Amino acid sequence: MGHRASRRPMGVGPVAAGAAGVRRRRHRRWTVGAAAAAIALVGAGCIPEPPVEEPPAEPPVTSLSVSTAPAEMFPEFSPDVSDYVVRCANVPFDVRVEAPDAQPISVGGNPAQTGRFTVSVWRAEGQRFTIVDQGAARTYSVRCLPGDFPEFTVTREGTPQAGHYLIAPIQFTAAGFQPTYAVVFDAHGVPVWWSRQSSIFLQQLPNGNLAWTRWNGEAAEEIGLDGSVITTIEAPHPYPGTAFDFHDMIRLANGNYMIVLNEELPNQDLSIIDPSLADVPVFDHRLVEIDPATGDILWSWLASDHIDVAETDPQWYGYVRNRPDMSLGTPLYDIFHWNSVEETPTGYLLSFRHLDAVYAIERATGDVEWKLGGVDVPGDSLVISGDSRFPGPGFGGQHDARYLPGASATQFEVTLYDNGSDLAAPRTPRALRYIVHTLGFLTDRFGATGIDTVAGTATLVEEIFDLTHAPVSPFAGSARRLAGGNWMIGFGGTNGFSETTPSGEVVFHLSIDGGQLVYRALPAVPGLDPAALRAGMDAQHP
Repeated sequence: MGHRASRRPMGVGPVAAGAAGVRRRRHRRWTVGAAAAAIALVGAGCIPEPPVEEPPAEPPVTSLSVSTAPAEMFPEFSPDVSDYVVRCANVPFDVRVEAPDAQPISVGGNPAQTGRFTVSVWRAEGQRFTIVDQGAARTYSVRCLPGDFPEFTVTREGTPQAGHYLIAPIQFTAAGFQPTYAVVFDAHGVPVWWSRQSSIFLQQLPNGNLAWTRWNGEAAEEIGLDGSVITTIEAPHPYPGTAFDFHDMIRLANGNYMIVLNEELPNQDLSIIDPSLADVPVFDHRLVEIDPATGDILWSWLASDHIDVAETDPQWYGYVRNRPDMSLGTPLYDIFHWNSVEETPTGYLLSFRHLDAVYAIERATGDVEWKLGGVDVPGDSLVISGDSRFPGPGFGGQHDARYLPGASATQFEVTLYDNGSDLAAPRTPRALRYIVHTLGFLTDRFGATGIDTVAGTATLVEEIFDLTHAPVSPFAGSARRLAGGNWMIGFGGTNGFSETTPSGEVVFHLSIDGGQLVYRALPAVPGLDPAALRAGMDAQHP
C-alpha cells in the first residue's frame, strides 16, 4: 500500500490536568558570584565599572505551541485538532505553552497569559482540562487516559471520511478472549470516549445511542453517552436453555431489537461430515425480534428449519468435527456459525461462517429468498460474476453482510467482509460490494413449486485489500462502505482497522498494541457531535 509515516504509539506517561500553580521562568546568563566580584573591584578603584549586560532577548512567539511533560500528549499539538489525551500517572505534570501576544491562553481555568509559561496540572483518570485560546476563540480538550488503556499506533495519510471509529478490543489470554475497553476514536486517532466493559463490539444505533453485546451469552445493552443503561436486552424466557449470541444485534426501523439466541438441537444426523456423527446435538441459532418495552418476542426464525446440514461448506468439516461449541455447557456441533444480521425491505440478511454464505430471509414466510456463496443450491444460489474466487474457493468464513438500497426493489447492493479463511491455504481478506439482481428469481426451497425463470445474479463491483496491514484475517471482521465512497475495514483476528479509498489507498490506520485483537471496527453514524462525546465523558468522570 506504499510507505506511511506513523505517529508515535501512546507511551506510558501522565494525563490530564487541573490547575495548581503558574511558574514563569526567566534565565540570566551571569552569576551572583561574578557580579559581587565585579562590584568589589570597582569599589577598590582597580578597574572601571563594567557596563551592565542584559541577557539576550527571547525571540517573540509567533505561533501557538502546547506540550506536556514528562508524558507527551497525543497527538502533537495542532490548532486544527481539538481533542487530546495524555497518560495519567496520578501526579501533577507540566503543560508548557508558547502563546503570541494576540493569543492569550488559559490552561485549566487559570488566568490567561501570553509568551512562554508553564502550568502544573492534575486530573484523575477520565477527567479532562481545557486550553482556551482567547485570541482565536477556540477551546482544546485534554483528557486523562487510564493507566491500563491499551497502547495504540495511528497512521494518517490524507483526509478520512469517517468522523469517528468504534471498536472494543479483546485481549487473548490463557483463559481465552477477554474484552477490555469499548472505545470511540476520532479521525485523528484520539480516544474521545471509552468505557471498561465486557463487550465484544461497540456500535452506534440510528437513534444516536451506543450499544454493545456482552461476552459469553450475557445481555446486550443500549447506553447513552453518559454511560447510563437505557435498555437491557436479555434472552427471552420462552426458550429455556438458550444463550444470547454476542456476534451481532441491531435496532430495527420500528424501534424493536433483532438478536440471535443459541440453543441445542438434539439427535441430528451429521454423517455427511463424519460417519461417527449420525446422532449428535447441533448448535442451532434462533433469530428473534424483541419489543424492548415488554420483552415480548414478536417474530422468530430457526436456522435448522430452513438450512440443511448439506450446506455446511466441506472446508469446515474438520473444524465442526473436532471443535464442538461449549458455550451452552455441553458439546454441540457448530454446523452454521451465524455472525451477522441486517434488516432489508423484505426481511433479513444473515451471514454464516461455516456455510461460507450469506442468506436473504423473507420475513413473511421465513423462506430463503436467495443465497450468496457457499454450497450451490439450485433455485436459491445467485450466479456470481466478476469475482475471481467464483467459481473456485468462494468465500472463506465471511462476516458483516450488509444491505444497501439500489435502483429498485429487485436491484440493490450487498457488502461483506470476506476473511479468506480457507483452513488449508488462507487467502487475502477482502471488503466486497456486489450489485444483486433478483428479478424473476422465484423459488420454493423445499417444495419445488417454482423455478428461477431468470436466474438471480450478483456482480462484484468493488474489491478492497490492505496487504500491508492484513495479509490474513483468521476470524471476525467488518467492512462498511461510507457515504463518500471510502471503506472502513476491521481486520478480524488482527490488531487493527483501516479506512481506505475506493482504489484501496489507506488514509487512516489504527492498530492496538500489546496482543489485543479487533472483532469489529465500525464507523459512527454521521453527525456524531464531539461536544456530546465530551459531555458524556464528563458525566462519567466529574
